[in-house]
Amino acid sequence: MKSEFKKFVGKLPRIVLAIIILPIVSILFVPIAWATTYYMPDDFPNLRSAVAGMEGGDTLIIRDGIYPGSNNVLWQFALPPSGTSDHFTRIRAEHDGKAIFPDGFLAMSNVADQHYVIYEGLTSRSSVTISGADHVKFLRCSFTMNVPELSNSNCFSIVGSSYILIEDCWAWNGNHYGFLAYQSDHIIFRRCVVRLDKVFCTHPMAGFSIYTTNHVLLQNCIAIDGDHDEYWSGYNERGPSFYVHHGSQDVIIDSCISINNKNYFAGGAPNSGFNVRNCVVWNTDSGVVTRNDQGLAGGYNVEHCTFGNIRNLGVEAWGGTVGTVHVSDSIFYNIGTALKNHELDGSDYNVLYNNGTNYQNCSSGIHDYSDSNSKEVDPLDGNLGNGRSGLKYLPRIEDGSDFDGTANDGNNRGATIIKRMGKTGTLWGEFGYDLLQDGTNGQADENLWPFPNENRIRQDMRSYYYDDPNDSLPPLSGSRGFCADGTGLYGGPITLTSYIWEYLGNPCPSDICGSGSGGSNNELPVASAGSDQTITDTDGNGNEPVTLDGSGSHDPDGTIVSYTWLENGNQVATGVNPTINLSVGTHIITLRVQDNAGATATDTVQITVNSPTDTTPPAITAVQSSGITTTTAIITWTTDEPADSKVKFGLTQTYGQEFSDQALVTSHQVTLTGLTPNTTYNYQVESTDSNSNTASSSNYSFTTNEQGSVVMHTLQDFEDGVLWQPGGSQDPTGNGRGWAFLSTGTGDKIEIDNIGADGTSHSLKITFASLNDTIYFRSDDKTRDHMPEAAGANRMSFYVRFPEGFPIQTQPFRY
Repeated sequence: MKSEFKKFVGKLPRIVLAIIILPIVSILFVPIAWATTYYMPDDFPNLRSAVAGMEGGDTLIIRDGIYPGSNNVLWQFALPPSGTSDHFTRIRAEHDGKAIFPDGFLAMSNVADQHYVIYEGLTSRSSVTISGADHVKFLRCSFTMNVPELSNSNCFSIVGSSYILIEDCWAWNGNHYGFLAYQSDHIIFRRCVVRLDKVFCTHPMAGFSIYTTNHVLLQNCIAIDGDHDEYWSGYNERGPSFYVHHGSQDVIIDSCISINNKNYFAGGAPNSGFNVRNCVVWNTDSGVVTRNDQGLAGGYNVEHCTFGNIRNLGVEAWGGTVGTVHVSDSIFYNIGTALKNHELDGSDYNVLYNNGTNYQNCSSGIHDYSDSNSKEVDPLDGNLGNGRSGLKYLPRIEDGSDFDGTANDGNNRGATIIKRMGKTGTLWGEFGYDLLQDGTNGQADENLWPFPNENRIRQDMRSYYYDDPNDSLPPLSGSRGFCADGTGLYGGPITLTSYIWEYLGNPCPSDICGSGSGGSNNELPVASAGSDQTITDTDGNGNEPVTLDGSGSHDPDGTIVSYTWLENGNQVATGVNPTINLSVGTHIITLRVQDNAGATATDTVQITVNSPTDTTPPAITAVQSSGITTTTAIITWTTDEPADSKVKFGLTQTYGQEFSDQALVTSHQVTLTGLTPNTTYNYQVESTDSNSNTASSSNYSFTTNEQGSVVMHTLQDFEDGVLWQPGGSQDPTGNGRGWAFLSTGTGDKIEIDNIGADGTSHSLKITFASLNDTIYFRSDDKTRDHMPEAAGANRMSFYVRFPEGFPIQTQPFRY
């Protein structure tokens, strides 16, 4: 009973507030400053503590190291604070690939809430899943599985999310899918690479899986060297490299590549809006294979693609009516059956050569190059045509060949994948997100080759090794395909770029692989964009000049001939140490260097421009005292900017006592209490602004009132002895004149007793009583319990003491 009473007494100030009318204080909310930069583990020991201590728009830089354990895996109750479209929250590795998370860094969550967040340069060795999010970017991150035996695990998954960008990322050793987008929308996979190794999953596997997801772009993505199907599940469960399934709508596979894979390239059961354009598919099981059991109501398009050395089918649609399938401007070379079961509508301008069957259940277009219309051309050497090879390199069509400019739209037949597709860093709908970066239409001129981060990709995928002593299979090594030992035909080391460009047996061109004319082994340059900078806009004009520093860049075997600085894919400067103006906020600037052999490398620097620092203290005016009684006084003043409130007071100018309020306001009011009657007090006001600038006033004084006689009121003034019964004649509402029982029970009543005034104070005794075993009651707001259950109690009294001078009404007491 005593403990319950103590809890109740702790609530008394709320009850008194319900009786005494207090002045209204205005609170000025000060905006949070953007872009504080933290370091882990310097400022926070792990990811979960870091996101708990960050605010939206902040940056967390993770030092090189390995970060295991659940405290380094974010989930629905520990997520980065959301940023804004202008100030993303960032979590990035200090050096790409050097912040390693053995258990992943983002886990599945049923309910999530993260918006405008960027993850950069992180390395995960377990499944990563983002769910319930929007406007999130993953840049230059790598994903693989430490425990591939886990059923249906994916390297990276998007679930129930919108406007997600996965750019310059890669995955390998996936058990189910390398990259998955599930029940989501407006997703972009840009320049991502996947390789399938050992697959334990008994469900359909795939490199990229778009499952019940609408509005998806796959741009410049690569599926490569999934060539050991003896380590996979059964043949019927080997999904494609690009799986578009379960009625997904508006999915575009644009300028993507599949080379040396034992599964098929793309398909499934998509719905309307499915398109495959400008893709290279070489040495795979099949090309584009679709069915209509869950979609394809609107058909689909395949255009400007290069298909070759395919064991089974080039393009096939099966399972009944699928709508119009339009195939045009594409090359089909050395394929079992090139085109099958199409409802062709103007499918034309294709090149078909050396196939087992060119057309099955469909017919040729009048502009096709095929034996059906006596116009055959060998893509590799140009025989039967003008004698010029059209395909020396898979990613481009050679000038002057029969395929150069002869497509239906005046472009080339077959794929041309030279420039980057989609503006770097853009989400769905942003300017340039779906445009070729070839210097036209207001876009930058961005070469795709050498492929971004290919040295890191090769190093990661080479590290893979699988050996099960319980089976008869030999070990599966990651050092195969483009990760194999040796040198390329161009004379340099094998890279992702040289592997793809030399797949047809011709040395990689010097403008692509950066080798000299003599085929020398050129080493890539090293880009250094300098240290991160934090500066202040000193003149307050909204921007500040910043000098960039690329002097740490170098080339091991040559010279650097160009320095190009970019922000969001747009060039902002050139040269080693240019000076540029940057607006207030956080900027990620990319330095791209090129050596004398044409090879390039990039590095990034973060520059934060802060708003001007305030060093001026507030100006204090209009200091005055008012509302003086025998024991209280109200001190007011104003400041010219938001600041806190403090009053120092005492009998001398050394003061010794103070009252304060931390709210940042311009109109200040502090009430001094507990004063002695008929006494002169000295006081000084003090205010400190949000930048810790403090101002103090001069000394002021006031004198409290003399003690007067106290009017003795009769008990009737307080309705002494009145029983307030909920719902009774004196309390028809059942609210108890400010307090109420939680529920009406037998014998519920409230008694009021005046216990007198003794010259210094006066009080009321209020008693709650009931025949019930326990009592609940509420305060005047009738929504919050002020007395929890008191077991066995059916009566409770408490006292309300009023300050001396409180106006007691002569009518029945009201509040």
